[in-house]
Amino acid sequence: MNIVRALDVALPELHAQRKLQLLPKMERSLIAREHIEAGTPTVIVMKPKSDSYYRLTPDEWMVLELFNGQRSYLEIAELFQEQSGMSCSEADIRTFAKSIADTHLVERTRLDTNVTLSEELKKQRAKRLKRKWGDLAEVTLLSYDPNEFLNKTYPYAKFFYSTWFNLLAVGMITFMAAIFISHWGEIWHDTFEYYTITNKSFVDFLEVWILFTMAAFFHESAHGMTCKHFGANVHSQGFLLMYFLPCFFNDSGEVWVYGGRWERVATAIAGIWIELIFCSVVTVVWWATTPGMWIHDIAYKLILITGIGVVILNINPLVKLDGYFIFTELIGIGDLKERSTFYVSTLSKKYLFRLPLEVEYVPAMRRLLFVTYALLSGAYSYLLLFAVVQMVYRVTAKYSADWALVLALWLTYKIFRSRIQVFGRFLKVIYLDKKERLKAWLTPVRVALVCAGILAVLLVPVWPESIEGRFVIEPGQRAVIRAEVPGRVSEVLANEGEMVSAGSPLLRMRNLNLESEADRSHADLTLATDRATQAQLSYTAFGTAERDRQRLAEHSQALDDQVAKLEAVSPLSGVVATPRLQDLLGTELKAGAEIAEVDSLATMRARIYVPEVGLRDLQPGAHAQLRLDSSFALIAGSVATIAPAPGSLPDGLIEQDKSYTGFRQPQYYVATVPLEGDSSLRVGMSGTAKIFVKRRNLATSGWRFFRDALDRKFW
Repeated sequence: MNIVRALDVALPELHAQRKLQLLPKMERSLIAREHIEAGTPTVIVMKPKSDSYYRLTPDEWMVLELFNGQRSYLEIAELFQEQSGMSCSEADIRTFAKSIADTHLVERTRLDTNVTLSEELKKQRAKRLKRKWGDLAEVTLLSYDPNEFLNKTYPYAKFFYSTWFNLLAVGMITFMAAIFISHWGEIWHDTFEYYTITNKSFVDFLEVWILFTMAAFFHESAHGMTCKHFGANVHSQGFLLMYFLPCFFNDSGEVWVYGGRWERVATAIAGIWIELIFCSVVTVVWWATTPGMWIHDIAYKLILITGIGVVILNINPLVKLDGYFIFTELIGIGDLKERSTFYVSTLSKKYLFRLPLEVEYVPAMRRLLFVTYALLSGAYSYLLLFAVVQMVYRVTAKYSADWALVLALWLTYKIFRSRIQVFGRFLKVIYLDKKERLKAWLTPVRVALVCAGILAVLLVPVWPESIEGRFVIEPGQRAVIRAEVPGRVSEVLANEGEMVSAGSPLLRMRNLNLESEADRSHADLTLATDRATQAQLSYTAFGTAERDRQRLAEHSQALDDQVAKLEAVSPLSGVVATPRLQDLLGTELKAGAEIAEVDSLATMRARIYVPEVGLRDLQPGAHAQLRLDSSFALIAGSVATIAPAPGSLPDGLIEQDKSYTGFRQPQYYVATVPLEGDSSLRVGMSGTAKIFVKRRNLATSGWRFFRDALDRKFW
């Protein structure tokens, strides 16, 4: 056991006692500067190489400067009254000293240092243990002090802050914007495609990782260099992983002391600015080089990383990145996320859960800002975390679909574990607060009523059960017109979408051989008729002549029927559904060749593709509601027929995800719902249908689901 641990065990209460007994002494390394915030003088104080800074009033700073470790509280109070002319008591000085006892504003005694060291060692051990078991939110791989490097580099890089360079940068970025606008479709698409790593190989992923790391290094170094430009120091920079993604960090906190609002805004925006400048340079390289060159391809990938991605990821104020710090400086609320979240949380606890809490007073103008920002920021942050889980799941599913879900659930638990614990503690607080009132409210009569209500919810069949499926609109009757005799199309009399009546001609054909034969047959029939007439008048060979006439008459009628079929007519009234019917003009058609389709719109029908799992509950006559993708109106109908065998899906009706081997599409059966003809309905329209089968209670539905799962796995 070392001396730190011995002190921690043997003297656990000594630290708090010594703090009250020893006279405070101001930390000698503090840096401070007075600023005007919201019209009020404020002294911003910070200890170099620490993570926090403090806002003090000028009077509090004056008192802090009087803490030298030797003056008593009474002497400090008297000296402050003498310097400021304001009344101050010894008790006021003690209260102030107590409020800053655990901050970096005062020096620590050797005993305080030992105890603090013990506390730090505990934190480090807990942090190492947390990292050992997978602290995926932040894993620091490298940390160093870049101050000396920035001191040596700044003389060579200070031209970045000159007027001429920034005017040149504005011109280059304008030129880049013009190129982006002219190639907007492909750059916008390729940016999202490039950041979608699920369809990339390991080498591609490694390339994205390296290029993104390089861009992040220059981004964070720009923050540090700008901080140095305004006279502040930078004592911390490094490389870490946030949910497996490479990130650099840079502590530019001292600029909050040395600089004003616009200096802080400039420091926050420096990373975005340097990446846009870099992007403009590589955009010119990409624009000027020939496709196929390696530098052309690398330049385009750097455009995708430093272009639109920078604007989307960094300028967004809903997460604590550059955009957040710029936004908070512009509105003058430095801790917007913490204050808005705390305000909304306290507000909901007090008015929704009726907890005995005091809500912080917020001016009316800021209440809407706090509520809106807290809700949007919270929703965006959780969506971002779920996106990380989904990305890991998709990547893992490429290699092992069986374990992808397990890994995704484990990662979800790791990410949301602290939030789940906070929520659990909150539920415990609610229970402890409401326990006595709940016991008083739950009289025997009320308990019986609550149990009866629960049983009613579980056992009364009031919950409608439906089967959902995609549908496509088809005509109630469709006629396919085919060429009954061969011929050449000489005239097209209808077009796609044209309304035709029954018997209307669609096109005419010519067949010279057929027409010539028909004309010859007509002539032969005329001669045969004359011979039969002469034979009848002369009473000689009339039977033979009449048989020849009848044979030629039948043959001529058959040829006339075939000639008549050279004109294709519609057998029903409806709409011509065949596209580009005019393309048939001049073409030779064989007997049986399809000419056109005519759809009757007097009645229509919906073909609903029902998955196999819902077929056992589906019966003819079931009520159905259909919603078109292009309309919010509902169409009612009833199931008329159910196909006895599965049918093939029309292309594009149901999106089939083929990226996972663990996803298998079910078979679909067709249920037909007749519909009345409607001018708003068109053949080919699609949508989603719900077929209501019956009403069930929750208990039956739950037992059925459990029984089906057992039957599928253990039968």
